[in-house]
Amino acid sequence: MKKHLQKFMLGLCAGAFAIGTFSMQANAQTDIPALWERTSRTGAADVKPSWYSTSVRGITYYDNKVYAVTRADNSIRTMDALTGEDLTLDTPFDMTGVGGVGLYDVMDIESSTDGAIFVGNLTLDASGGHAFKVYIWESEGGTFDKTLTVTEAGRLGDKFTVVGSLEDNTVEVWSAPSAAGLAGKVYVSTTSDQ
Repeated sequence: MKKHLQKFMLGLCAGAFAIGTFSMQANAQTDIPALWERTSRTGAADVKPSWYSTSVRGITYYDNKVYAVTRADNSIRTMDALTGEDLTLDTPFDMTGVGGVGLYDVMDIESSTDGAIFVGNLTLDASGGHAFKVYIWESEGGTFDKTLTVTEAGRLGDKFTVVGSLEDNTVEVWSAPSAAGLAGKVYVSTTSDQ
């Protein structure tokens, strides 16, 4: 349980990092060599992707790929984690049926240990008729296979975390509401037989 909570808290910090602008002055003791850089910095060898903006609030990593969800056009973008290049999947993610609930149709993206992709919306109050909804792709690309709906109180979807495997039924979706009186609460969704 402690390991899962640590992953969840790390995910919250990573989400805050992705949202804000971060500046760090490196010194010789903390330099970490970069594999690649895509930036809007003048003179950069590889420019920032045109799709990357403040609308990208969630990223995840699995099998040497980085997946990003952007609410600008409700899409999932895929990049090679080793080179930073945009990837064109043989079967792109089909977002048909994603949306219609909540403030934003897509907000965050996560992956399970077996590579299932989870995309969640953002709702201001999951108990007020606009549920927190998570769309699940069992494998990369195509249309989603399953959904998870949470109708508990509070704003949900700014950040959620997935632990475990969909294939062996140990998957859990952790989401924390942000609303008055709900501080410190975490909703954990599990499969019915685990």
